[in-house]
Amino acid sequence: MRGTSDGLIIKERAMGESDKLLTVLTADKGKILICAKGVRSLKSKNASLCHAFTYANFEYYERNGMFWLASGEVKEHFLGLGSPLTSPTLRTSYRERIFRTPRFCGFCSTPFSQ
Repeated sequence: MRGTSDGLIIKERAMGESDKLLTVLTADKGKILICAKGVRSLKSKNASLCHAFTYANFEYYERNGMFWLASGEVKEHFLGLGSPLTSPTLRTSYRERIFRTPRFCGFCSTPFSQ
């Protein structure tokens, strides 16, 4: 199943040697996890798309119960929030407010616990 959503990356985690696991806040699906293969390598076409506090249109597909990034288009970089010059307390406050909201699975609008 392929899908597309506009969303804001609120958290990024390194996974393996060249992959990232992105937590994306979307209007239609809530918070979802998207695995981005190879985006930490220098030759990746999706590298600019996969940074914290980036608002983008994500094209993804579902395989084995996970969402995988196919491609996307950056709409806005909020680099000021992710830079070391911004107060770490401010960034933490934004993330805590977002993570206090109920989690939603990617297939329905019912909350699930993790």
